[in-house]
Amino acid sequence: MKIYDTNCLIDNPSLIQKNKDEIIVPFIILDELDGLKNSKNVGYNARTVLRAIKKYNIKCQNFKLSEQVVDKALLDICRIHELELITGDYRVYLEGKENNIKCEHYQPDINTYTGVVKRKLTPDEYNQLQEHNSVGWSKEKLHENQYVDCDSILARYRSGTLHKVSWSNKHKIQGIDELNRRQVMAYDAIFNPDITTVILWGVAGTGKTALAIKSAIQLAQQERYSNVLLSRPNVQIGEELGILPGGIKEKQDPFIKPFEDNMKSFQMKTVPEIQPLQTAKGRDIKDTFFIIDEAQDIEPDKMKMLVERMGKGSKLVLTGDVRQVDKRGLSPAYNGLSFVANRLKGSRLTACVELDKVERSESAKELGELLRR
Repeated sequence: MKIYDTNCLIDNPSLIQKNKDEIIVPFIILDELDGLKNSKNVGYNARTVLRAIKKYNIKCQNFKLSEQVVDKALLDICRIHELELITGDYRVYLEGKENNIKCEHYQPDINTYTGVVKRKLTPDEYNQLQEHNSVGWSKEKLHENQYVDCDSILARYRSGTLHKVSWSNKHKIQGIDELNRRQVMAYDAIFNPDITTVILWGVAGTGKTALAIKSAIQLAQQERYSNVLLSRPNVQIGEELGILPGGIKEKQDPFIKPFEDNMKSFQMKTVPEIQPLQTAKGRDIKDTFFIIDEAQDIEPDKMKMLVERMGKGSKLVLTGDVRQVDKRGLSPAYNGLSFVANRLKGSRLTACVELDKVERSESAKELGELLRR
């Protein structure tokens, strides 16, 4: 028999029907679902799960608990009663395996907009794109600012036309020697003044943070932006910083090391400002290049608030990996990064690129591929 963690059921309520003959639902999960049923983000799914439990007469059991923390309680239940735990929380999965508890890491289908398609060009279309940097595209309607990989040439779709995406040494980003194909697309989106929101997502080592930060500093040095803001959700929106020792700088220091690693090679006139996300509410962020790293760990409703803070002359760049969601209640299919990518696709002001090639090292590339199997 199996226990599905709350995050799995919220992500995919149909799991109840599909596994109705082998599921047990502890009361502690019923309590979590009941607490979520009025949520404006996941309330519908929580109510759907509760109705399915009743409809299919799923066995519910009030286990005796020695632990009140839900994760630990579920692990204890499965250990004592020899049940299998299916969880979307990778940390819980690892803890279960470490303690010889039968566990499975739930990995839902990822439905995040990639921003890129592959297409074939006719010889005439190819020549037109090469010679005139654009060609009409009436074969199909793509999303505005969707990138098209045509094997030997890259393009961006806009209003019925493919526009050639160029890369040469004159476009060079300080600190990055060479860009791969998807990174060239990301460069095009970041340096295009008509695109005000850019989503870069992909596995670790694909260069998301490095591209965003090095480009931001370069644009600030060119006086395209007067300020660079950097944020990560490790210091959570709407929560207090007081649990960490020291003043605001000391509290943020553990979370800004990835930014510092990417700023070492620059002589900077404009020093990037570290922006705690919980202080963004109420701000009107103007003439600023604003980077939010690990955006998959922000709730969709709080991400909506952050997008609405962007003022005149600003660009917002979101980076992250929807496969690596660490915040409880979020999932690869339900998180702030996916929310923005999916909701804003087709906007003339937005571009999205899934980076798919690990550039950090051969070791990082091989280990990442093995871990994703």
